[in-house]
Amino acid sequence: MSSDLLIRIERLERRNRLLTGLLLAMPLLAIVGWRQSIPSNLQVRRLEVVDARGVPLVTLAPERAGIGGSIVLRSANGERRGWFSATQEGAALTLNREGKDGEGDSTLGLTVGPQNGRMNIVSRKGSSLSAGVQNDRPKVELFDSKGTSLFVAPRGR
Repeated sequence: MSSDLLIRIERLERRNRLLTGLLLAMPLLAIVGWRQSIPSNLQVRRLEVVDARGVPLVTLAPERAGIGGSIVLRSANGERRGWFSATQEGAALTLNREGKDGEGDSTLGLTVGPQNGRMNIVSRKGSSLSAGVQNDRPKVELFDSKGTSLFVAPRGR
């Protein structure tokens, strides 16, 4: 082989190695470029986090009446277990455990508004405790499962 041909072959092999290296580097450069283009803000009207079966476990969305936002947490069966909502007037947090037959919930609710704050606990059969402050006046009430008042403090309000 002539020396001229060997020089040309060596030059082609160098270019081939360079092009192969660039070809292998391009996906890495694309990944780096893609990572830098991740938006810092995500805007959606509703966001659901679902499990492998498609059951929504977490939902972030506008509140039902459209006057604020809400977060709903569900069990693996899709049953609502907790939710938080916020409006212009205040906010509410509810934790819930529904009975097996779909009736009779055990519920804990906390609400807050411009002039009040309240906590309600309701048993599966309906007994309840309500404690709150309205216009700087505290009040506690206990009721049995039939709705009969067992205790009220302070009395006469």
